[in-house]
Amino acid sequence: MHIIIGGAFNGKGRYIRTVLSEDLVHYINLQQLGSCQIHYDVLVISEIESYVENQLTTSSDELVLAQQIFEKLVAIDHVLPTVYIILEDIGRGIVPIDIKQRQLRDVQGRLNQMLFQYAQHITRLWYGIPQQIK
Repeated sequence: MHIIIGGAFNGKGRYIRTVLSEDLVHYINLQQLGSCQIHYDVLVISEIESYVENQLTTSSDELVLAQQIFEKLVAIDHVLPTVYIILEDIGRGIVPIDIKQRQLRDVQGRLNQMLFQYAQHITRLWYGIPQQIK
């Protein structure tokens, strides 16, 4: 698994298109994952944060939700030769006032920790400049 992380409009999409050959790549968001036929050499999954936000309820156990999403992504990684996950860097230490936004930040933070431990490669993009973390 390869992870690309960076802030909004920091060039993650452009970076991934320069790294990968378009012929073999399929781009989906996590919401589409259940309905698509997975038979590609390379899968790029994005909009994880939107999926997390849609799964939140006021009674959500944040750790359980993060674990469920992590397991879903790992299952895909075991099936396909190459999986890229594009993550939005949210929070950066700022605690939102809105409870749903705070839940989103907390679940996403827990999920990112799991994904970062699991991933073989992590690239952070800062305004178009890639930095290899792992």
